Amino acid sequence: MAGIEGDVWKTRLDRSGEPKREPGPIQLQRYVGALAYSGIPTFLGIPVCLTQEDLKAGKVDAAILGAPVDMSIGQRGAAFGPRYIRADERVLPSIPFAMQNPDTRVKPFEVLKVVDYGDAAVDHAAA
Repeated sequence: MAGIEGDVWKTRLDRSGEPKREPGPIQLQRYVGALAYSGIPTFLGIPVCLTQEDLKAGKVDAAILGAPVDMSIGQRGAAFGPRYIRADERVLPSIPFAMQNPDTRVKPFEVLKVVDYGDAAVDHAAA
């Protein structure tokens, strides 16, 4: 492709023109318990962090990071996995505060501060 050379996939977007905000997780969901196919999809509807500063300011314990990689020589499509998991309510319920481990009775989203950190930068040309 013209104009795309070297390690451009490593370059983060320039956010200098965006409105200033305090660092920290961003809640993109408008309604509690909204179905996964409504609104902007995040893993289980949890808040999003865009930068390392957001992770630090939010005192995040765990960040979910998608890996959109498709290195198959046969049936392709695994790279869409992170996107589909975020948007498919049949795979995961969209109410994280209601989730509980049946054996330990621990509600992980009450014990840990968990955010969606988007997808990893993947160099598809090197795969």
